[in-house]
Amino acid sequence: MQGETIPVECFILSNPSEVREIKWFKNGKLFNGSKHDEVIRKGPEGTSEILTHRNIQGNIIYECLGKNEAGEGAKVMSNITVYLYQDEKSRILCYIDTDRFGTVWNWTIAGITVVKPCKGNQRGEVSRVCNKKGVWRKPDYSSCVRKE
Repeated sequence: MQGETIPVECFILSNPSEVREIKWFKNGKLFNGSKHDEVIRKGPEGTSEILTHRNIQGNIIYECLGKNEAGEGAKVMSNITVYLYQDEKSRILCYIDTDRFGTVWNWTIAGITVVKPCKGNQRGEVSRVCNKKGVWRKPDYSSCVRKE
């Protein structure tokens, strides 16, 4: 919700050597934190960092990647979506749910369709509707096809 504080943790599993550096990206650009609202601090044993964003006002995509002597890993993305309530009706939510394929659906305002990339060896998108009563409908995996 607008104005809330959100922690985003970047945990790096490094092999064969220790993590030397963790890089953060904000909306696709290299990012080192800001003085006021976004603070990055080291986690235990240098394998993680936690970015705490205070007073969120808009949608943000944070990404992180780890680097060791073997090179850089793949970026991991966290998409933060800010919802602004217009009235009491917009406060109806579908709560966090995991479907039978293991896809996690985060809380969503009623009446919204959420779209995510297919998982594993599938390509395409899966969608799920949060109906107006705040109940998740069955996810639609029909556009997920096996990668060749």
